[in-house]
Amino acid sequence: MDETVAGRVEPVPLAAFLLTVAPDRLLLEQALGIGATAPVPSRLVAVRRPEAVVKTRRSIARKHARKKGSTPSQAHLTLLAWNLFMTNVPPTIWATATVPTVYPIRWQIEIV
Repeated sequence: MDETVAGRVEPVPLAAFLLTVAPDRLLLEQALGIGATAPVPSRLVAVRRPEAVVKTRRSIARKHARKKGSTPSQAHLTLLAWNLFMTNVPPTIWATATVPTVYPIRWQIEIV
């Protein structure tokens, strides 16, 4: 995933970016480009999960890693605190808060 900064395309270190988000911020959006040769303008919408959900997710990740003889990376553990949605639907059609609500429905339509 890349973002355009001052006319230059730069990679986004997603886990590091999410660590900088204020703890009281539950929803955020970031404009990104997806693709190496012809980036498609897209949006990343991130929804912070409740602490109880995060603890459960991290516990499961550690358990699965132990079974494989490894440990989950710090980046993986950071990402488990969020639900991440990628979409190319413009904000004029779907507001940021709408994306997490309709995305499961959209996914079912894509499957069909």
